[in-house]
Amino acid sequence: MSDSGLLLKAFTLLHLLKPRGGYTEWGAAELSRQAGYNPGTTHRILQDMLKTGFVHQNPKTKKFHLGSAFIEFGFLARSLFSIREISRPIMEGLAIKTQESIYLNVIPNDEEALLIDSIDSTNQLRIVEPVGLLLPLHIGATRRVILANMELEQQERYIKKSNLQLRTPKTIVKESDLRAELSKIKQQGYAISFGETTLGTAGIAVALFGIDGVEGSLGIATPHIRLTEDVIPVYAKLLTEAADTISNALCGR
Repeated sequence: MSDSGLLLKAFTLLHLLKPRGGYTEWGAAELSRQAGYNPGTTHRILQDMLKTGFVHQNPKTKKFHLGSAFIEFGFLARSLFSIREISRPIMEGLAIKTQESIYLNVIPNDEEALLIDSIDSTNQLRIVEPVGLLLPLHIGATRRVILANMELEQQERYIKKSNLQLRTPKTIVKESDLRAELSKIKQQGYAISFGETTLGTAGIAVALFGIDGVEGSLGIATPHIRLTEDVIPVYAKLLTEAADTISNALCGR
């Protein structure tokens, strides 16, 4: 059987494991019958999903139910949808005011930031990064501002664990330089970068906060020649106001 065939069968079994009709768990034979699969195939797939935490087995009844990993992904998906839904109209307003590209990043783990939404500039000379871009937290303004707003223990753990990989010659890879930059970002409330993700680009970003702390960032990306000294405070103010609106919504205020 192909990998895609097994994956389809696994998703089918997960759908069958959803609470329904007053039941929250099912036996392997019952799942096999409902799905129309060979019992041996059903058993192998369930065992694989047990190892990953997507399925749990009741030790008393030996029946299966959805596991904690599946629930965690559900909460993550809902969270990503929520922050994107809240941020989108505000991002559109920023794009109109600045005529630059606008990026929304979140943190799927303690080491990277994920670009989940963007609005490209209408300028002929513009910055375009693909949604789904996943990069380490020390690279670029939109990611480093997240790191700067984490707890100091988290920052130190990241610095020691990540090896501070080099993406371009502009990337900050010296530990002392990164600590100084994180402190500066925390004090001024925004991060700036030039040519760290891609040479010739520039970015300015602020952090987004939820109930449990920093959840992501909102940033403006532009060719470096357009992020001038007189523009930086204007963009910083616009981003801060936009981020406050998003953060208040995320916190239910």
